[in-house]
Amino acid sequence: MVEDSRMVGDEMSEVSDIITELEDAIDPVEEIQNEAENNDRELDNLTYNFLKKYDEKYGIVLDEERPIYHSVKKIEKDNDILIFPLMNKLVINAEKEEKRVRGEDDELYKSIKGLKNRCKETLEEVIKEKGGYKRLAYKNDNNKDLEDRKLKEKLIDNFKPRPFNAPDIKKSHEFFKSFITKEDKEKQLAEKEEKEKQKLEKIKEEKERKKRIKLAEKRRKEAKERIKKREGFIIVYEDGGHKLKRRKDHYGV
Repeated sequence: MVEDSRMVGDEMSEVSDIITELEDAIDPVEEIQNEAENNDRELDNLTYNFLKKYDEKYGIVLDEERPIYHSVKKIEKDNDILIFPLMNKLVINAEKEEKRVRGEDDELYKSIKGLKNRCKETLEEVIKEKGGYKRLAYKNDNNKDLEDRKLKEKLIDNFKPRPFNAPDIKKSHEFFKSFITKEDKEKQLAEKEEKEKQKLEKIKEEKERKKRIKLAEKRRKEAKERIKKREGFIIVYEDGGHKLKRRKDHYGV
């Protein structure tokens, strides 16, 4: 009985130590927010909620060698920590790296792909919990906007729902798509028209080039025929005029 009581006491003491450690442990997301504030940077609400959700599911380590914290610190050097540059680093850049190592390093490829998919799934959960969050609500909550049209287009394209065991990212795609403005659409249309114009000009130039080549080839063949017909003959100036004479007659050969 005494031994049993001692064992129970030891277990209770161990549990108490664990609870104390948990209470004393640093919350990585709160630490990230404190660091941002100390550097006069802001964390938008989506980034905060994304980091909280990711930490709950997978854990965030405050080590700049680890992808989440590394990306946050890179952004913090020059800008506020907003969801757009964060997803650019964690998803778009990860996908580029994923393609680069595909077929060369299977373990690294799987690791990068896993990180990318975890980030996409986590953001999707956060946006769903907010009831299908979009631009107007984001601006109201953060007094921020996404004005980089090229980044908008990259995020929209990257968060397009895909088949074959890809994560569900429909709400995230709708979120990024909501940042496209009337001016963006006008610029997109103008760029599309300019590209079409350049394409038609290239087609026209190619046709003209082929036409010139064909004409030059025709002239070359005609010149060869003329030379062939004149083979063994020479044009000479005699008696006040040009005459065609056999070479052997003219040179006496």
